[in-house]
Amino acid sequence: MNTQLDNRTIQPDRLVQALVVVAAALYLAFAGWLISAEVSDGGVSHVPTVRVDNQTHLTLQVELVDQRGARLTLGAHQPGLSSRSEVVDLGPSWTFETFYGGRLVNRQTLDRATLAHQGWTVHIPAGATADLERAGYQ
Repeated sequence: MNTQLDNRTIQPDRLVQALVVVAAALYLAFAGWLISAEVSDGGVSHVPTVRVDNQTHLTLQVELVDQRGARLTLGAHQPGLSSRSEVVDLGPSWTFETFYGGRLVNRQTLDRATLAHQGWTVHIPAGATADLERAGYQ
């Protein structure tokens, strides 16, 4: 008669082994999915560069608004010509809203063809902030 007990610390439990294998398989599947999603880019296209020709004397905040009202901030643009790289392509219609101190000073909607013809440059006219500049804003 053998009275020796099995040593559970030396022999791993089959359930634990199975859980480790399943966890490793899930990890590899998820990592593969992330890599394929990054490589395929999800069908989102970009415009290499969008230029802002700020003809005013004030630094302005510029935002893009898509057809559903979602906003993409292009940031602050000092007077003169500046640009932003790799901007999401909003499709056939691009609306630029320009703000100074939270106040809308210019809004213009351009179709994609016009914007492309202008070299992907939106022009903010000097008169957009004329009232603010006369009031002493700098």
